[in-house]
Amino acid sequence: FKNYFVSPSLPPLPYQNTTHKDKIIYDRSFLLALRLSPLSLVKPANCEDNDVILEEPITADSIPECRGELTEDYFSSDPQNNFNRKRVITGISLENDQKLLHASDKPWKPGHKDQQKENKNKNLESSVLYIMNRLTPSNFKKLAEEMMALEITTFEDLELVVSTVFDKVAIETKFVQAYASLCQVMLGLQVEPPPTIPKNKATFRAILVTKCQKAFEADKSVIFESAEEIKKRITEEMKEDTPSRAEKIETTLYHMKLSQMKFFGNISFICELFKLGILPEVIIHSCITKLLSCTDDESLFSLCRLITAVGKHIDTKKSKAQIDKYFTRITQLAAISKSRLKFALCDVLDLRKNKWVPRTKTTGPKTLEEIHKDFKEEQS
Repeated sequence: FKNYFVSPSLPPLPYQNTTHKDKIIYDRSFLLALRLSPLSLVKPANCEDNDVILEEPITADSIPECRGELTEDYFSSDPQNNFNRKRVITGISLENDQKLLHASDKPWKPGHKDQQKENKNKNLESSVLYIMNRLTPSNFKKLAEEMMALEITTFEDLELVVSTVFDKVAIETKFVQAYASLCQVMLGLQVEPPPTIPKNKATFRAILVTKCQKAFEADKSVIFESAEEIKKRITEEMKEDTPSRAEKIETTLYHMKLSQMKFFGNISFICELFKLGILPEVIIHSCITKLLSCTDDESLFSLCRLITAVGKHIDTKKSKAQIDKYFTRITQLAAISKSRLKFALCDVLDLRKNKWVPRTKTTGPKTLEEIHKDFKEEQS
């Protein structure tokens, strides 16, 4: 580079920093003068091919006209002219450079009334389940107050609460007594009914009784369809042995099992509602009469569950004649039934003979005081 520095058209050598002797600092005037030096406009003979180093220098004629706001000739001496000047970009085409944006499978959409209603229903259902999942004999009063404080303003809200409570009770039968007590607290809930529904039907009690009645009168031939019949029916519908057929069979069996649990859970729930005085005795007699008129095993098993739970409360002097008719029919069914059902019917007969005292004591959830008391009795 010595030839550059001795050229008469260039300024003197730049200042050399005394603290960093291995570095040379060039000022702006030197670099501007260097680019116009004749040696800078010629490619060195021994220079390797490189895209950065051009074969010929770039002149003003070879630069396309492209005026931007950073170029010196964009500005003029007239400030007002500079303000009104428009920037124009030419020579650019996007026809071949278009790139579509990624389309989301679930794009965001503005919320509507239906979406808001759905979110409200989800929040209400979650609140009901959150309260029921924490329900114990110790905190029953507090959680019952939380349940009554929920925002239940429409008939649809009340139906959703009843449906949520019923589904929870029908599956978790171990806590049916606590859930029935919670329903007893909520009997006073009432909302403004729609125009097509009477005012006395827009109450928690009316909707709950209707829900229990529909579940009790459900088609048991569908609920208690055998697993072999389900597999045979689906196999005839789907001839090819594919994973989808196996998945459909598994899903159908699962939902059938869930329906059976809800059916038997509903019977236990009806019994507890009757014990609390929510359902009248006439409904229990109606259920027993309907079950006795059936011949399928599932209905008779349900009959055994029902009488075992409420027999002590309905076997009174007032209804003794009616109860005797029930047990005459049960005795006849026990004589012609198969072993499993026969044993269940005989257990009911023995229960009445034993004055409704069960062989084993059934226990439900206990309070902390009861647990401590039982522990002290075991230690003593």
